[in-house]
Amino acid sequence: MHDGERATGARRVPLGLCESCAAPGACRLGLSRGVLGDDGILRAVARCPSDHQGTRGFAHGGWIASVLEELMGGVAFAHGCPALTASLTVNFVAPVPIGRDLHVRAWRERCDDRRWQIAADLRLEGSTADLAIAHGLWIDAVAR
Repeated sequence: MHDGERATGARRVPLGLCESCAAPGACRLGLSRGVLGDDGILRAVARCPSDHQGTRGFAHGGWIASVLEELMGGVAFAHGCPALTASLTVNFVAPVPIGRDLHVRAWRERCDDRRWQIAADLRLEGSTADLAIAHGLWIDAVAR
């Protein structure tokens, strides 16, 4: 159990599998199901598989961006909004080791009509130091 599951009122958020992960039935990025806390933060655990290794022993930047983007999109989904990524900026703060539990958090910074500004961070389990930070814009995919 991780931090988000202990929060009062926390609930599991069924992050849908993308098309490439639907056939095997599990997230190939190594991302767990999300837990939405009372604080509005969606939390999940990830572990970089060895086949997403960049420099020896460390995660490829594309994997890091994909994990952050996946959970960030889950924030809108958790609030009943199927949204599409319009922009994503990732700051790579420190190398991300493969094969270790990583805590990923994502939250809504602002929502105006159909536009969701979402942020996220990635940390080693038990650490408060960010390894990567992301900010992005999602657009509601359904005209309301």
